[in-house]
Amino acid sequence: MTKLRIGMISFAHSHAYDYLDILSDMPQVEVAAISDDVPQRSELLAASRSIPYFSDYRELLADRRSMRS
Repeated sequence: MTKLRIGMISFAHSHAYDYLDILSDMPQVEVAAISDDVPQRSELLAASRSIPYFSDYRELLADRRSMRS
């Protein structure tokens, strides 16, 4: 089964952390990258889960390696 790879953009709202937990628990989904313009908010979170981090969402969208299976 091919996993659905998702890039999450912005953790400005607290519910984004819940979405990350829910998506991470789904076997058919892989959180492939995280982007947030405030590094203190999510850079360590991404590192703790071995998820690539981007400070600019445009870099995440341009990085096709993060979105390929």
